[in-house]
Amino acid sequence: MMMSSHLTWVSLMLACALAWSVSAMLTAALAGMPSVRKISAPAALLSLLLVVTAIFWLTAPMAPVLFAAAAGAGAVSATTDLRRQLLPDAGSVLIGVAGLASAMASSLLPDRAMAAVLTLAVLALAAGLVRWRTGRRALGSGDLLLGAACATWVPASLIPLALLLAVAITLLLAAFIRHTTSETEARLPFGPGLMFGYGVMAIAGGHG
Repeated sequence: MMMSSHLTWVSLMLACALAWSVSAMLTAALAGMPSVRKISAPAALLSLLLVVTAIFWLTAPMAPVLFAAAAGAGAVSATTDLRRQLLPDAGSVLIGVAGLASAMASSLLPDRAMAAVLTLAVLALAAGLVRWRTGRRALGSGDLLLGAACATWVPASLIPLALLLAVAITLLLAAFIRHTTSETEARLPFGPGLMFGYGVMAIAGGHG
């Protein structure tokens, strides 16, 4: 019995590793990244850490494997946002499709659809307010699409916490960027914060 349990965990980890790799390669190809080896090391390590945590915390059928696929796409998307200020639609679509598949498998589709709509509304409102007050664009369509995609993984009740964590991570990232570069007017990448904040809350939700 113990040997069978160990084999199950090994099989799950291998399936997650395969899902992460295939998703990352597909997203990289569609985003015009020459190789998955160009993925930012911190982005890759953080996404893999989330996947390992998800293996132990997500209980819905196939949720860890689907989460690994979303994390692979997320690692590429975070890299392109950091380096080129661009969020590839392919990455957001893969994250959203994986999230909806997991939600359907665990009969959580209505809640996750509500979470996506709520996230989209909040981000659109925030972008509109910043544009109205400052005349500058704070969020692009890529941020809105990514936010809605990530929300398919998070219970609607945890959306406020996911957004707060995303903003906190983005502010920390902004402080680091401004400390290490001389570009005071550089665009602030929101994609990495969104993916990390929503990824943590997805695992906190516990179902997938």
